Amino acid sequence: MAALMTHWTKSNTNWKTSNALPKTLITHLPVFDAASNSTFTMVTLTINLNTKTMKAKLLLLLLAFTAGVSAQTTHHINWFPGVPATETNITVVPGDTVMWMWTSPHPHSVTSETGSAETFDSGVITGQGQSFSHVFNTVGTNPYVCVVHANMAGTITVQTVMGTDKNTDVSFECYPNPVTDVLTISAKENITSIKMFDLNGRLVMEAAGGNPVSKIYMANYNAGTYLVQVTAGGAMKSISVVKK
Repeated sequence: MAALMTHWTKSNTNWKTSNALPKTLITHLPVFDAASNSTFTMVTLTINLNTKTMKAKLLLLLLAFTAGVSAQTTHHINWFPGVPATETNITVVPGDTVMWMWTSPHPHSVTSETGSAETFDSGVITGQGQSFSHVFNTVGTNPYVCVVHANMAGTITVQTVMGTDKNTDVSFECYPNPVTDVLTISAKENITSIKMFDLNGRLVMEAAGGNPVSKIYMANYNAGTYLVQVTAGGAMKSISVVKK
C-alpha cells in the first residue's frame, strides 16, 4: 500500500494526482481469502494511468479499500444448561470472533449443525472456566448445538454491515449503561481480559479479549450493579455498570 499512497497528494480538502504519476502502476494488495478462514493473500494489481478516468478510479479504489479496514469485535456467550436464546442467537460481521465460555462444571460442546455456513466443533469440553472461540468470515447463518445437551443451541448470523467507528478519548467505555441486554466494551487498543464482579466481590464473569471491542450478553444476569474490570494496552481500569 505504501507504493500506492506515494502517488497521491492532498491540498486542503481536494485530492489531486501528482505530476510524477507513472503511466502504469503495479502494486500488491492484501485480499481476504474466506476459503482459508482468516488467511490473507497478496494479489498483484496492474492499473493503466494514461487517462484521468483511470486516475479517478484508482483514488476510488484506494478510498474503498481503506474504508473496509475496521476494528473487529469479540462476542462473549455464557455456555450453560438453560442458557436463553437471547444470548445464543446473535448477529456478527465478517471477521468477528465469538467466544463461548463454560459457566457450569458440566461437559459441553459447541458444534455447527448441518447447513451451517461454516463448520466448527469444540469437541466435548468439561470444566467451568473453559472456552471455545471461532472467527466467522462467511456471510450466512450458522446454527449450532451442544451435543451433550440438546437444549443448548443457537444461531450465529453473519452479515455485512457498513458503519462508523465510535471514537472516544477515554481508555475504554461500556455502553449502554444502564444495560438491559448487550453490554459493549470499546477500547482504543486490543482488550486482553475482562472481569465482572457483583457488589459482594464475587467474580461472575471472566473472559479473554483479543479485539478492541467486546460484547457481553447480560439478558440472563440479575438486576443490580456490577464492577467491570478491563485490561487493555497493558493498563487496567474499572467502571460500574447497572443491569436493569
